[in-house]
Amino acid sequence: MIDMAEQMGISTFKERDRYGLSLTLGGGETKLLELTGAFNVFAARGVYRQPTPLVEVKDSNGNLIYKWQDTGGIKAMDEGVAFLISDILSDDGARSAVFGLGSLLNIPGHQVAVKTGTTDDKRDNYAIGYTPSIVAGSWVGNNNNEEMNPNVASGITGASPIWNRFMKEFLTGKENEKFEAPKNVKKIEVDELTGLLPQEGFGTRNEWFLQDTEPTARSDWYQRIEVCKIDGRIANDGCKDADETDTNTFIKITAELPEWQSSVDAWVKENYDEDRYFPPQMRSRLEFDGDSVSNKDDVNVEIIELDEGDKVYLHFRLSVEVSAYNDVEVVRIYMDGQKMTDDESAPYGYNFELPASAIGKHEFEAVATDDDGNKGSKKVNLEVVGYAR
Repeated sequence: MIDMAEQMGISTFKERDRYGLSLTLGGGETKLLELTGAFNVFAARGVYRQPTPLVEVKDSNGNLIYKWQDTGGIKAMDEGVAFLISDILSDDGARSAVFGLGSLLNIPGHQVAVKTGTTDDKRDNYAIGYTPSIVAGSWVGNNNNEEMNPNVASGITGASPIWNRFMKEFLTGKENEKFEAPKNVKKIEVDELTGLLPQEGFGTRNEWFLQDTEPTARSDWYQRIEVCKIDGRIANDGCKDADETDTNTFIKITAELPEWQSSVDAWVKENYDEDRYFPPQMRSRLEFDGDSVSNKDDVNVEIIELDEGDKVYLHFRLSVEVSAYNDVEVVRIYMDGQKMTDDESAPYGYNFELPASAIGKHEFEAVATDDDGNKGSKKVNLEVVGYAR
């Protein structure tokens, strides 16, 4: 990673043992001119040219003393990779969830790639953007490195307005230059959510890929599950014999590591909050006598994907499933006997955001009540161990 940065003109990563994976998110000091020059590599199809303050020098009589000559630069990265970065950074729709459509990062009538960045404690704020012909970088901060006012130092309110005004002025009256796709990339239709091959019945989008890196399979996030019509849980034999089942497609957004899953589930709940993103893990507890349910007053509760004694992080989701004949009225979540929430809509559970003082062992309980007043509960003892790493 540092080797690549140096090929792109960054000179400040000298003490290599200081840096870890956070360097990918900006965890290293840079100079604005060098960082702007590095972004020019994307604009120039992977070629690095050292920034120069002088293009031409003439004496008082108009005689040419110096003129910058383009030597062709140095190949720093594959032009296909450079194009993919430019395509991503110029996609106004892709960043709309954070910045909104038509934000200050968008220059009407022109394809412009742009990236913002903010360091810890709001000490630095950057906006660097480019077309195939021009790259501009802006920085906002205090010269003494003090923290800035957080209200004026976000990705869109700090350096971005300065960058936007310059780019608008520079591009006024100029033709729109588009980033041209090189021969070693191709655009294919992929699944809108996962970026893998399209899934029948779900949305799609078109994406660029380097040759031989395009997806070749569908995502295993999609799961076809036969469920009991009455309670929505995985169908048991009784549900099947009574012909009370449906087969539905669910989407399980799966974490890269198992220990991250509860944190991923918390994010999914905050951003999607739909049953189909929480495939049932619990098998139906309904009992049938012929075609009729015989245990209509039972309320069965399970705490999902967490077993007795498991370790969880300070920020995690406690997911709950209920198998009941009647509609569930409310699921109450408790920690050490203290009620944390009343959840009245599926998927049930609670996103815990605990302080560091909560590290240790705790008892968690879920109590479900149906609309006839019947109750069921489940307890589990978990160890809170700190923040996710």
